[in-house]
Amino acid sequence: MFKPISTARSSGKFRSFDELAKRLVSEFTDLDWPAPRALAVKLGDIDRGDKVWWTRRPSHASALATLLEAPLVDLGLHDAPAGDAFQFTTFPELAPITLARETSCEIGFPVSAAAGKEGDRLAFWLDVAPPRHAWRGPDNEISWLEFLPGTGLSFFWAALRARTRHEHMVERRLRDAGERLRQAGNLILLVEQPCDNADLIALAEAHRDLNLLIVAPFSAPEGDTDAPSTWLPSWEVLTGQIDGRMAALRNPQDFFNSIARYEWRIHDDWQARLLDWVEKRISRTTDDTLFTAKGVANWLSSFPEGWQFVRGPADLLAVCRLCHLSRETELPRVSDLNAGQRLLEQVTRADKALSRRFKELVDARLAARQLSWNDPLTAAQWAAFAPAASVALDETTLLSIANGANQAERRKRAMAVAEYIQETGIAPLIEARFLVETRDGMLVLAPQFLVDLVARDLLMQIIREQPVDHWAMYCHDKDRRVLIDAALGSMSIGELLPVLDRIKEMPADALARIGAGEALFWEIGKRLSDMRTVPEAFACLAGMVLPRLAETDLTPAPWTRPADNEDESLEWNTICWAWSIWCDRPPMHLPESWTWHFPGWAPDLAVGMTPWFWPTLLPDRPALSYKWKRMMAVAGQLVQKFTRPPEYPPEFLAPILLAEGIRGRWPVDFKWLEAIMSETDRERRNAAENLLLRELNRIGSTAAPKLLPFLMEFLFSGRTDGMRQVLFYRSRIRTWVLEHVSYEDVSACLDEVQLEALWQVPHSLPPRLLLGMLADSSPVEESRLPARIGAIRVLGAEHVDALTRLLGSESLGMAAAERLWKVSPETVERTLTGGASTQDAAASLRVLILSAPLERTGVAADAVLDFPSLLAPGERADWAKPRLPNAQAHTETLWAILDHSKAH
Repeated sequence: MFKPISTARSSGKFRSFDELAKRLVSEFTDLDWPAPRALAVKLGDIDRGDKVWWTRRPSHASALATLLEAPLVDLGLHDAPAGDAFQFTTFPELAPITLARETSCEIGFPVSAAAGKEGDRLAFWLDVAPPRHAWRGPDNEISWLEFLPGTGLSFFWAALRARTRHEHMVERRLRDAGERLRQAGNLILLVEQPCDNADLIALAEAHRDLNLLIVAPFSAPEGDTDAPSTWLPSWEVLTGQIDGRMAALRNPQDFFNSIARYEWRIHDDWQARLLDWVEKRISRTTDDTLFTAKGVANWLSSFPEGWQFVRGPADLLAVCRLCHLSRETELPRVSDLNAGQRLLEQVTRADKALSRRFKELVDARLAARQLSWNDPLTAAQWAAFAPAASVALDETTLLSIANGANQAERRKRAMAVAEYIQETGIAPLIEARFLVETRDGMLVLAPQFLVDLVARDLLMQIIREQPVDHWAMYCHDKDRRVLIDAALGSMSIGELLPVLDRIKEMPADALARIGAGEALFWEIGKRLSDMRTVPEAFACLAGMVLPRLAETDLTPAPWTRPADNEDESLEWNTICWAWSIWCDRPPMHLPESWTWHFPGWAPDLAVGMTPWFWPTLLPDRPALSYKWKRMMAVAGQLVQKFTRPPEYPPEFLAPILLAEGIRGRWPVDFKWLEAIMSETDRERRNAAENLLLRELNRIGSTAAPKLLPFLMEFLFSGRTDGMRQVLFYRSRIRTWVLEHVSYEDVSACLDEVQLEALWQVPHSLPPRLLLGMLADSSPVEESRLPARIGAIRVLGAEHVDALTRLLGSESLGMAAAERLWKVSPETVERTLTGGASTQDAAASLRVLILSAPLERTGVAADAVLDFPSLLAPGERADWAKPRLPNAQAHTETLWAILDHSKAH
């Protein structure tokens, strides 16, 4: 790689990046430079191909070129990217993207936080130009788009800034935009810090004609969640009172005056999308790469499902850079022993000093529980984690301290040198871009997935070798707890047995025992959920952990793990279910409210209500998350233990209970099918139907006639409900049943009323069933003929034989003839020219002639002349006369038919 700054150093123009930075600051005082230490990092960026800072500051670049006595072109600073070019900081070798002109990778989309639906109304803000028939825009509306960590906020904002037609600005706090908020117009505002009361006041004081989109890495403020829903503004809002406006803004149930809340959600396949996009982009810009999308995907597959070490696009691009520089086959698998250390050595190119310093920072940061795991720190904070480097002080530096005017001045100079020495300890990490500067001048250790992997390895060693209290307290920290879970999840069951013994030896009320016990209970529960073998020795964990949970609440909430949302509650309950299925109930009283938390220990689930904590049916995602897949696998094990179905099961059990009923384990309950088919949320219904269809395919076609009556019951139970009708006809369960059922099955399992209802929409039925119905020779009441005629009208050319057989039917022959003329006129023409050898054939010819369309008059008229006995004289006249006005070349034939009719 071309390294112009290192080349200049090797030629003797300066001794270090720090020295060059200090000379720039001292010699070009008219320019606004960052601190020398930070400037040294930016000089190193040039060698690494990251030139954005310099190319956006031509005066600074010229100063550097002047000092080095080199033209800008030799430093690679002559080709400044466009102002809207986005640099991929975790993959600097990837060509910057010009957002105003190039197509970026779509990995996310906005959804309404309230309904979980796509945020169509945000199109006004996010589209470059409004679609022709799009909604015109908000009416004095405040919208809030939240970005969760790792969902691509930086890239989104860069793209929006390059493409939007609206005014946009960035502020640290919402109140910092107060002056602009008091003006009318359209504004997009990126806010960096969470809101407090002062920010909400600024929002409440916003101009009444301001349309505002707030983009933020945190959620909009909410007030009283029990506040009443309303479509009308309160008196305080109408009269412009600030308190009333603030209350309305914070009330999600205030449909017109509250903040419209949205979330940015990344696609389930976002990784595949981004990898494919990176591969195409790299292939257009360079041949010097080892990257392949398939290779990265293969390496990522070594991460256990559910691990979040690759948390977002920035982490994935860092992995891409790794596989750009090294073949993925050369990288350690994440499940390998000491994978983090081995990967670190790979990334640092076996620079032992650099690897050691990186690991030292991870170790020290892990132990600093007073600091969060992921937040950026100042250079001084990072430097405090790293042992100071050995620095040789030259005579000039020492004399500058000695020559201080007084003791205070000498102390000040000495402290400055000491700080420099200490910060030199992290200088190699900054230069190698392992410590990366954030927007606000802080530093973050990167890439995050490597930091987490190294921390996991350190924790595995600590858990194996150290007392429990050396790691258990991390369980009370949400970010470090993830690392504990990863470490325990990477250890063999044999390695976990000594850990269990050490936990058992601790006093029952020891805080470390509580945290470690719950962590191990959690890990064993996950292994049980995955149907992995676990020694019975671990069964004692239930007796250690659960009695203490009983002291907390009506529900068995763990001390160290929140269960505040659906995902957290789902994972915890999956683990509880797995424990109750695997081991015997511990010798303790289980509150009745715990019944559905530990259903495997319940004496009888056929009675009792389902508790409040279960979601309605299944998640509103296009595909089931790994957490739901794990829960459904455990649920399948649980249902196998049932001798009879629960009276009030959680709705997500409906597909499994229904399938077992079809298998004959118990009578089918209509409410199970209704729970699936009546779900109006498309994604939830699709997820539930997928589960049931999987079971139906396992059972086979014998399931179809058993399920059909219940399908028809669903239809009849809501005949006046238009939405229910739509759900019935669009259901994939209905489609599967009709694909696998025969006409004989239908006739046998449905009564007359249900049969007629089934035929009402013939175009939504398989032709096989329609043909069976039409072939049925049983008498048909006149009121039911329209359904049969409708069935005939959806048959195609492939059904000519069936249509031909129907020509002799007194009630359906005319409809069959009309359909034959439409789908296979050549067949009709052959029949008409062939004559009638039997009475049945004559009847068929007769109905074909009578039904002939005007454009087929010629061939039908010839048949009338050839076989005059098929029609009575009056019928011939009545047939021919209306066709004369448009007879054209067939006029003479029609007159001949009329003359022949008069003669008889």
